[in-house]
Order: sequence, then structure tokens, then C-alpha cells
Amino acid sequence: MITPRLFTLLALIVSVLGFSNLSAQTTSPAPSDQATAQDPGNSAGPFNLSKDQLLSLGYRMWNNYAGGTVDGLTKWDGSDDNHQFMYLGIANNIWLPEGSTSMFGEDWPTVAQRLQELGCKIKPWMLNGCPWTTQEEFNADFNGKKMTWLRTHLSKEKFVRAQAFCIAERLQRTMDPSSPDSLLTGLAADQSALVQKNFELVVNSIDPLGVYALIDYVNFKGEGRLGATEFNGQSWGLLQVLLNMQTPAEGASDADVMKAFVQSAKFTLCQRVINHKIQDPTNNDVQYLDMWVAHLNDYLLTNAEVTARGLDKAPAAPAADTSSN
Repeated sequence: MITPRLFTLLALIVSVLGFSNLSAQTTSPAPSDQATAQDPGNSAGPFNLSKDQLLSLGYRMWNNYAGGTVDGLTKWDGSDDNHQFMYLGIANNIWLPEGSTSMFGEDWPTVAQRLQELGCKIKPWMLNGCPWTTQEEFNADFNGKKMTWLRTHLSKEKFVRAQAFCIAERLQRTMDPSSPDSLLTGLAADQSALVQKNFELVVNSIDPLGVYALIDYVNFKGEGRLGATEFNGQSWGLLQVLLNMQTPAEGASDADVMKAFVQSAKFTLCQRVINHKIQDPTNNDVQYLDMWVAHLNDYLLTNAEVTARGLDKAPAAPAADTSSN
């Protein structure tokens, strides 16, 4: 039941973040199985991203998710009993110990398989369950041979570019009507048209860089398709952001397009806070809103600002890439 207190909380959040013309949330389409993406070849990556562009996007995500350090490429999430797993790579891929579960799923084994297909050196144990089962084991072995090898390779230029390639492929699948992962599956015709229109506006934004925002948001909060990531029957992924987005007028600047996308993303995450509170009155997700808003504001940086801050460059001295792998 939505109580007056919850409505008051939502109104306060909306007031603080400066939203207006809030649109209705839609129900997520039914879950679907993940498809294996086709390798588009060496000429260009997803969305025709060049090797240099993929590397820059990879470094930007490394700065964002892994703290700009090689050590940050392997982390343990032990925040509560339901969060006992490893984050690794430039995008905080989730790696679960054998027999463990997470409401956010697990993506590292799939990413590792794709990295191997792209020519990166992946050892057999990297395709199985996480070899560290507790935070104590993880901490004790942080500087051990196996984890040091893992971080060293994840920091190599080839690995950074390939990880960015995988993330861009994930976004590409979401907008492919023939893919089981398509966000368009199950949408009414008018909703599908709206999602595609808003997506095209954002992905074609050059400055600020819209493709980075789309790739990052899918990695940050998901596609919005999986029923396992819903609170009170509603999700908060890219689909919801594109549906909630107020489409800018024709001829709008890249800056205006990105402001509309970010405003919608902020509103969508505010809805998550409210819906989680409705589903679980003891939840306190509101404590994360400032951090989430700061993350979203990064999408508004101009290309010059990104370069000036060094966000699209190697954030730390990566390991020398002396081998073909």
C-alpha cells in the first residue's frame, strides 16, 4: 500500500532533484534468455566504435567503477548476507562462488567466454565459479599469485578494449529486435517507437557522448527487463529511462538531449527508492541517491571536460603488454 508518508518522500526527492512532468512507469516485459552476440570483426566495434574509442570508453569505465587503480579491478562485496561475491574488471562484473546466488545475477563467466573469443588469454578456472568464497579468503589472497595475475591481465590495453567491446555489445543486443535480449520485446507499438526514438537521440549525441551514457547505464542499472530486478513490480533499467524520458524538440542540442536522458534516469532511480520502500519498509536505499545522482551527472561532461580530467586515459600505469594475449 502506498501511504501518504511514501508520497511525501517521493515529493521531497522530486523537489530536491528538480524534476517536472513525470511520466508513468511501465511494467517490464517478460524475461528472456541471453543470446550470444556475433563478433562484428576487426573493422569496427558495436555502433562503429573504433579501437581507440573503445579503449577510451574502457578507461573511462575503469576510472568510474574500479577507482582508477589496478587494485580496484578485483573487489569483494560483503555488504550484507545477500551480497557475498566478487566484482572484477573495468565494469564491476559479478563473479559468484559456486552455489551462491545474487538478485543482480552473474555476468563474469559470460564476459570471460566472450573475452576468450576476442583473443584474450582466459584460464580455465576463470570460466567456473569464483575460487574465493568469503571476504576473508579474498582478503588473505589479495596479493597472491592467482589474483595478481588476474588484475595484471585485466589492466592490459587489449583486455580493457575487449571489456569495453563486451559492454557495447550488450547495449547493441538490447536494441536488436531479432535478439532475445531486445528491450522492444513485448512493448506496445507506441512504446517501442518512443524507446527507439529516444535511444537514437542519445546514441547520436556527440558532445556530451551519448553512447557512453547508454553503455554505462546498462552496466550501472541493467536493461530493465529481468523480473528478478524489480521492486513493487517495477524495474529501473534503461528501458524505463527511455520510456520516462521527455523527448526533446526537433533540433535540440546534444546537451539538451543528454539533460533529458539524465533527468529521466534520476527520476527512474527515485522510483526505485520508493518502490523498494513499499516492498520492504525496512529498506534504506535513499542513502545511495546522492551517489547515484553524482554517477548520472558524469554523463553531462563535455568531451573537453572528460579529457581535461584524464577520464578517457589509462587511470594507472597498466601492466606492460609484452605478449599477444
